[in-house]
Amino acid sequence: MRIHGTPACKAGSSLCTIEPALQAESKGQRNPGLRSLRSLRPGLTESAFQAAIRHSATCGFLAVICLLCFASSSSAGDPLPLATKPVVKIAPRTVTFSKADATVGQVGEEIKKQTGFAIEVPKELAGKKIDAKFDKMPFWEAVEKLAEQSGCRIALAGQGREVRLVKMSDKVSSALSAVDGPFRVAVRQVIGKRDFETGDVGYEVHLDMMWEARLPIYYADTEPLVTTVASRSKVQSAVTGYLHPLTVRLTDVPRAHQKIDKLDLTVTGIGAEKMLPFIFDLPFGEKAVAVSKEQDGVKVSLRPVKRTEKRVEVIFDLEYPDSQPKLESFQQFTSENRLRLVSPDGRTKLETNDYSTEESGRRVRANYIFTNPELPANLTGWKAEYETPSPLMELTMRFSLKNILLP
Repeated sequence: MRIHGTPACKAGSSLCTIEPALQAESKGQRNPGLRSLRSLRPGLTESAFQAAIRHSATCGFLAVICLLCFASSSSAGDPLPLATKPVVKIAPRTVTFSKADATVGQVGEEIKKQTGFAIEVPKELAGKKIDAKFDKMPFWEAVEKLAEQSGCRIALAGQGREVRLVKMSDKVSSALSAVDGPFRVAVRQVIGKRDFETGDVGYEVHLDMMWEARLPIYYADTEPLVTTVASRSKVQSAVTGYLHPLTVRLTDVPRAHQKIDKLDLTVTGIGAEKMLPFIFDLPFGEKAVAVSKEQDGVKVSLRPVKRTEKRVEVIFDLEYPDSQPKLESFQQFTSENRLRLVSPDGRTKLETNDYSTEESGRRVRANYIFTNPELPANLTGWKAEYETPSPLMELTMRFSLKNILLP
């Protein structure tokens, strides 16, 4: 797009000629470029329009559009846009370690010791000496620093449960990533597209969002929002493990541009801060009654255990607080809960894949079936170790990516 009398905007560059165009308009000289921008939001007041334009002068054309959309929807009395809602933050695990001649392998072990997350280091690089300086550094930032110092990139396996350092390709100078607390996004690829019917050109930025492998995250956006867009439509998909793909679609990027200087994103999701452990003595026998325990506002009740000749049935009733986000009827958040039956001496620990959950609002019924031959006829003295998430909350993650090369 061209503002009258100025060259086409360059993403991320200064729109230094905006001010003369506004001043000329104040003298009655209408500008066709500014008139086109006004047409995007006809209900926007003149003062709000000029404020948005001036505020965007260092952000480029895309940011002008975003700020106009944001200012108009807010001034019209619409619901508060997502980007201005209170942001719920989860603290990351941190690393503090300093040693001038530490090896890559030693730093990896220290990160595991302090955070609980293992880092797989290439054998040929484990003995490489680096200057390790970590002062209360969030986990992902510490791993990024270790990767940079060792000439590696971060790769995940096992649905994000395994963190590995892989030697960086000679064709890549550095990874494009951003960290927000215990969350990290990394650019995986950028795809250019041309529509030969309309002539439109656009780009898709494909990213991976990952988080510390202790957080139960259940749903997250499939397409993150540019931070200042007041969008009311969002599509969230179920998350498995600790890794989630994201896609950003960009249009109207001038063909001459070789990179996106800066891309600010907001990702929303639903998850919990931790898994809550509950340990019960199995209520077994004719006189057994249900037992209940409560942690962090979550109540878990264990019904009397049913034992037949071939199987054991264990049923939990869960009750969550009213304050947690309301999910759709098809959305679940307890299907990954874990149950182990432990023998009195602690040597036998049994799990099962035969289970079902019925969720109705904040109440859940979880039914587990065990057919293990190790289970005795008399279950007196056995324990149930059960894990379920703490109360759910709406999460907002914000990332800033810089210098994304375009194909």
